[in-house]
Amino acid sequence: MATLLHIDSSALTEGSASREVTATFRSAWQAEHPEGTVIHRDLAADPLPHLDAATITAGYADPATLTEEQRAAVALREQLVTELEQADAVVIGAPMYNFSIPSTLKAWLDQVIVMGRTGGEAPSAAGTPVVVVASRGGAYGPGTPREGFEFVQTYLEKVLAGCSASRWSSWCRS
Repeated sequence: MATLLHIDSSALTEGSASREVTATFRSAWQAEHPEGTVIHRDLAADPLPHLDAATITAGYADPATLTEEQRAAVALREQLVTELEQADAVVIGAPMYNFSIPSTLKAWLDQVIVMGRTGGEAPSAAGTPVVVVASRGGAYGPGTPREGFEFVQTYLEKVLAGCSASRWSSWCRS
């Protein structure tokens, strides 16, 4: 059975261009995969914790010596990484805030990119198709005055291509 991992990161629940397009993508995907599963992460409604000392140090510690805080951090990270690894496709809604991605999306990326597993030379989710729905006010495309300030697509393309997905697609809506 196919699985779609649907990530929304817009702070807006109403009137969000990225949410509108990811919802349309999800509907089309579900029509093609009626028996499929959708895992929806709404990072605005249910934000993930940013990486902290407990999460970082847990990765280098003997599992038998982990504190309760570290065990909780490891369990959450494992759940998020497993969702990514088990997805047959990923759609990410990524509005531009202050020339970059929302901090909630950055927190998700920090949780799911684990060097030696989803990141590095042989990422466990390599080949998973990822569609990024990038939205922003104004024009940031090639030849526009703001071209050099487009850090949503450029950042996500590098992070996703280098860490977890070898196939990349982007839809932009200004």
